[in-house]
Amino acid sequence: MVLGIILIRWNALSMPYFWDELGVYILSSMHLADNGLSLLPSAVPVEFSRGHPLMCPFLFGSWMSVFGTSVLSAHSAALVFSILLLWATYILGKDLFNRSAGILAAGFLMMQALFLAQATLVLPEVLLALFITLSLVFYFRRSMLLYALFGSMAVLTKETAIVLPLVLIVLELIFFLFDKHKPFVADVLKRSFIWAIPLLVFAAFLGIQKVQNGWFLYPYHTSLMSADFGEILARLLAVLKFLFLEQGRMFFLPFVLFGLFNAFGNSERRKMLVLLSVIGAFVLFSSLNFFMERYLLLLLPIAMILTAYGLINIPKLGKQLFVVALLVIPVFFWHPNSFSYDYNLSFEEQLSVQKQASEYLEENSLNDENIAANFPLIVGLRDPRLGFVKSDFSNSRAKYFENAEYCVISKPGADMKNFKKEKYEKIKSFSNEISEVTIYKLKDK
Repeated sequence: MVLGIILIRWNALSMPYFWDELGVYILSSMHLADNGLSLLPSAVPVEFSRGHPLMCPFLFGSWMSVFGTSVLSAHSAALVFSILLLWATYILGKDLFNRSAGILAAGFLMMQALFLAQATLVLPEVLLALFITLSLVFYFRRSMLLYALFGSMAVLTKETAIVLPLVLIVLELIFFLFDKHKPFVADVLKRSFIWAIPLLVFAAFLGIQKVQNGWFLYPYHTSLMSADFGEILARLLAVLKFLFLEQGRMFFLPFVLFGLFNAFGNSERRKMLVLLSVIGAFVLFSSLNFFMERYLLLLLPIAMILTAYGLINIPKLGKQLFVVALLVIPVFFWHPNSFSYDYNLSFEEQLSVQKQASEYLEENSLNDENIAANFPLIVGLRDPRLGFVKSDFSNSRAKYFENAEYCVISKPGADMKNFKKEKYEKIKSFSNEISEVTIYKLKDK
């Protein structure tokens, strides 16, 4: 399985950085690698960190401080974290049910388009899924200190993780109320305190953030939250659709439902209640906030474990055929024919076009010219370590200005405001069915 994921994503290791990893997370990681490692909010400029906790850039920065700041180095770190997520998925499935469930769950996860897209990107989603999965492993093992450790690492990776300890505390109280053999209240309070340690860690982070940056949560992110019922419902439906139906997961859903039906008739029902509560809480949280498909990666290990449990409990006839089908079907969703951001492998087509355009600029010695470009290429041109160019393009500008000799426009990409196309002539264009990059030169006066 490890060899499989390496072979599938080998070419991606040397690709330039893409979108959010380019504009936020790799800049934060390189800043820490260049200027000293820290988890304090003030250690990274706000325009890089966007107010997020710094566990993700801290870990990538730590890796790069040892293995260098190249694209290959950072993407290799991402792949290592992804392999660890497969391992954690196997461990959770094995602990909850049996070894077969763990192996199948890890195999199903490895073939998911969302997982493969995130597997080599410098983004927090794989790390968040890893720490949440490990938190659940040690929660079920009742290894409270290790749960507290990985739960704390999760909330320091992304704010979303606070959902997990909240759910587990509520469940523990419910189990206490309905337990026929109630433990001592002191023991319950002690365990509840340990379950709450990640919340205390997150509260400490918010306090430090308020002191150092002047706010608890990044104002732009809070502005994206909405209490409008229509918007919440629309996001809820989008979350459920993506999680359970898209990328071939509609074929997984019957096995999930069969597993749930089977479990609630036997001793597995408490485990299932925990897993379903975790899924439900994160789905609800996602519907209340700005939603991106990659945010749901943290639930895929659980979904694949539920699928595996349902599969191993069906009658033996045709079971192997179902396993093969569930491993093969997701392959057809790896490369759609339209741009889908970073939740499948379509982004590689955009990177290919952007790389060609960047190499054209470099081959024609345009690095000393005034170049205007839109995001994401404008960031990619600024530092050779970002994988697009080998030369210094420090003259490039983040927005159009009157005297720009060249304009480079990526589609998809940020709007090029005030671009007066009539003043320019197209000199080169690179495109495929996913993306296009056009290079313009200022007309002679």
